[in-house]
Amino acid sequence: MIRRVTSAFVTVAFVFSLGAFMVRTAPAASAATYGCSIAVPPTVWIDRPFTSIRVSLGPDCLATGATYATWDVRHSYYGLSGLLIFDNKRSAVNGVYDWEPYGTYYVQPRNAWNPFWDLTQNTSSYVVKSGSGVSVSAVRVGRYLMFSVATTYYSPAVRGYRSWPRAEVRLEARGCPACGWNYLRDIRMAANGKATFRSYSPQSRYYRVASAATSTIWGSTSTNIRG
Repeated sequence: MIRRVTSAFVTVAFVFSLGAFMVRTAPAASAATYGCSIAVPPTVWIDRPFTSIRVSLGPDCLATGATYATWDVRHSYYGLSGLLIFDNKRSAVNGVYDWEPYGTYYVQPRNAWNPFWDLTQNTSSYVVKSGSGVSVSAVRVGRYLMFSVATTYYSPAVRGYRSWPRAEVRLEARGCPACGWNYLRDIRMAANGKATFRSYSPQSRYYRVASAATSTIWGSTSTNIRG
């Protein structure tokens, strides 16, 4: 079940079942000997009003017989944002709404135990930003290519993608499908999220463009084209 509580911002407690609850019959003996860890994706790409995040317990929790484990979720600026409580399940899906703060969230130990001892826990984190998109096309004119590039990003205000103005993009090329990519030049998008430019290219090559990430938007890479 999911319990909701309030904090300085928004706090959500996610409760997942980990096993039949058992009362500990002995106090903690050697916390360093036992452990229970949690795994979360390091990056969260927001491209819709609600984005699911799968979290799971590590194999050490099963090995130590963990019956209960909780972690606090804290935003780096706003503080407590949620509480992950595992009870009778070892993986589950929680999520992020697009109106919640972007940035780094820390998943910090609260408590964990098996029927006999307290268990040590790990600390993890993930970063939340808007998703983005970038596309490129090219038309050959003699020994030159005329490139057209467009960038977009997910905007919570419109709950969809919109033009990404002034985005920074780099153009890369390679001579064959298995060759490494070589940097060619940087491009800055106009206010409408688009740019056109000419590049000297006497021979046919493969091209792509990649947008640079910002503090609130993830960068992305276009599909490859040949020109």
